[in-house]
Amino acid sequence: MTPIPPKRTGVAAGSCSTWLLVVVALCFAGCESSQRLVRNDQAVRALHYRALTEKIASLLPDSLFPPARVAVKIISLKDTALIFDRNAQYLFTPASNEKLFSSATALAFLGPQYRLESSVAFDAYSRRIYIRGGGDPLLSDADLDSLARSLRPAVSGTNPWTVVGDASRFDSLYWGKGWMWDDQGDATGMAVSALSADGNFVEVVVRGGETIGIPAMVSVSPPTSYVTTENHAVVVDSVRNTLLIGRPLQHQSNRLTIHGDILPGTSHSFKVAVWEPEMFTLQLFRESLERTGIRCSALVLDTMPRNIPVVATISHRLDSVIFYMNKTSDNLTAECLTKTLGAEAAQSPGSWDAGTAVIRRFLSSMRIDTTRIVLADGSGLSRYDLTSADAIITLLSDIYHHPEVYPGFVASLPIAGEDGTLSHRMRHGGAYHVLRAKTGTATGVSSLSGFTTSADGFPIAFSILMQDYPGSSHVYRAIQDSIGQVLSEWKLVEDAGK
Repeated sequence: MTPIPPKRTGVAAGSCSTWLLVVVALCFAGCESSQRLVRNDQAVRALHYRALTEKIASLLPDSLFPPARVAVKIISLKDTALIFDRNAQYLFTPASNEKLFSSATALAFLGPQYRLESSVAFDAYSRRIYIRGGGDPLLSDADLDSLARSLRPAVSGTNPWTVVGDASRFDSLYWGKGWMWDDQGDATGMAVSALSADGNFVEVVVRGGETIGIPAMVSVSPPTSYVTTENHAVVVDSVRNTLLIGRPLQHQSNRLTIHGDILPGTSHSFKVAVWEPEMFTLQLFRESLERTGIRCSALVLDTMPRNIPVVATISHRLDSVIFYMNKTSDNLTAECLTKTLGAEAAQSPGSWDAGTAVIRRFLSSMRIDTTRIVLADGSGLSRYDLTSADAIITLLSDIYHHPEVYPGFVASLPIAGEDGTLSHRMRHGGAYHVLRAKTGTATGVSSLSGFTTSADGFPIAFSILMQDYPGSSHVYRAIQDSIGQVLSEWKLVEDAGK
């Protein structure tokens, strides 16, 4: 069979390969030219903000950076133009800036109207009263009183009831990966459970009487027999021994010891995390029941049967939970949300692994390369957490253009000089009442990331990560505040014309 000759198109068949090489070369030249134009455009836009860039650089003195490390990235949200970039691609310990990731994911994945719910029921045959925890970090002693009162009309008889706690919404791990062991007694390093109340800590107030040499007075709130105290504090005329309070970590007990000196007529308060928070909640609920006249016997952990009717519920909307979390930088809330994400996604007890997997998927959808960051928890307590200013700015930029998520997200961020963890910062100047940002604090770590508006009304996103410094974070926070003030007082249009 004679082969069919190639169709002629005005180009010699012998020059076809040469023609293809020319086309390919032109394509690569075009791509390179396009990339060069993009890079040149970014460079031109960066030059527009040269004066602002130089001002921010002057606020990062070589006497502090190094030895400490710093990453800063700032963009204009109007056109995503880069204003400032220093070390933005490097990994840092975010501390509570990690909550930006978990709160954005929760709002997007669960929705602002999602409710974290605690419920009560009873079984007259077995004489069991149940309380089921839904991972609500805002459940309070007052809420438990309300649930107990709702049971009173339905629960009859004089025989005692067994009080059963259901914490099966989450797995049984109290403590996250990479958490510091010596944080356990601190209220910010609380144990995590689906059945939690009052933040899983008690507040201990130590007061000095008027007579020298007598023991100090100690009170616990909420008042409960779950926590006991061993008081060695003494009223003195001159303090020689610092007042200290804690629970022995090696024994994992809820017996608090108080040592040290206190002056007459003075008082000091301490927040101490409890061990086994679901039993703490169960004991508080039992005491609430007994105040309503319901006699109780044993406390038991078990799963509430699905076939018994729920008598009452207490719940909190997700947007209000996230508002509280970011304003106060509450770690328990962040971890409860992380495990809730895992429970909803996996339809099984919530865990850190399942929850952080949901966060990673969401961040990937926000164009963040999650292979270049480390997510160990939702609060930033873990020293395994690593992120970059690049990743945070990408999140903030995308959230800004996400109408379903942005309103609840930005409303939850502390406002400079007004509330939350920024209530005492930037109380004067252009940032006051304008800048909204999430703080992050750990030993040797200080972060500030969020939004502000320039003096001529242009929205700005910024991320400032600082770490590896000894001593106080005061001077580093002052630098963050100075950058926030400059961004809020600068006129971007005037700077672009310089």
